[in-house]
Amino acid sequence: MKFSIALSAICIVLTTSAAQADIISDCEQVLDDAQQVYPEYFPSNPETQFIGPWCFRRYGDVYAGVYLDMQGALTFEGVYTLGGPFGGTPLYIDQTSNVMTMLSSQLRDNIDDQTAICNNTSIPSGFKYTRDGDSTEVTTQDQCLELPLTQTICEPFPELDENKQAIATGIHALSQNSISEFELTGVNVVLPGVPSIPDALKQEIINDQQCTIHASAEYIEHQVNTDICLDITEQLGSFATYPGMTPPITMYFAGNTNATRVDDCFKTDASTITNLVTGEQWTNQNGSFIKDSE
Repeated sequence: MKFSIALSAICIVLTTSAAQADIISDCEQVLDDAQQVYPEYFPSNPETQFIGPWCFRRYGDVYAGVYLDMQGALTFEGVYTLGGPFGGTPLYIDQTSNVMTMLSSQLRDNIDDQTAICNNTSIPSGFKYTRDGDSTEVTTQDQCLELPLTQTICEPFPELDENKQAIATGIHALSQNSISEFELTGVNVVLPGVPSIPDALKQEIINDQQCTIHASAEYIEHQVNTDICLDITEQLGSFATYPGMTPPITMYFAGNTNATRVDDCFKTDASTITNLVTGEQWTNQNGSFIKDSE
């Protein structure tokens, strides 16, 4: 159900750093969500830039970004703004994980239609969602569309009370992916002793299990069917110019994701765990779940 596009598989094969991918993912998520919640300060969707310890975007004379180096000139690692109403020096907002939780809560509060199973508020236009009972169809309508690296195709909704606060249901739900069709174009890299990049990426998607704490009752046993094509050229950055890469680089897959109830997310092989009430997230690192930002 929470279907992460594991572009990191390509980067892993091409020897990039998984830790760097996590940092970029968090930064992109913060900036994407900030644009949804505060469009008056952060309009449009400018390119993400990386200079020294900074990951940021420029919105005219306003900057928003994440400071990645706790040993640097600034006191705190985390989210900063600069320019316009925020002043002429970097204004510290909070730790990255806290800002992510706050923005996620704001997005949830802005949602009026809770009948859909997928929270797709920050998904780019062109994706079509159709729900029919216990299944949801997601398609790009015969187009290859760009999708930010941090996005998930179907982020689950929590159950909400009358004050739009997430309810602690106690339900732990594990989502698992299957793929019936898969094609990667524009990638012709062959490395001795290394599985092919299409095979590695396909397997990464299949293995990318997500577990949700305090999932809604209707989330269990719901199936998300996908038939989508993604243009991942921009997300690969400099890797798109790696020898053997011929942009545009696109990834097509069709398949489905199912969520089933489990006793305890922390006793599964999930890639990540998300608590819908607290906003906390954990990543599986060699069999141990490490809380994000720790």
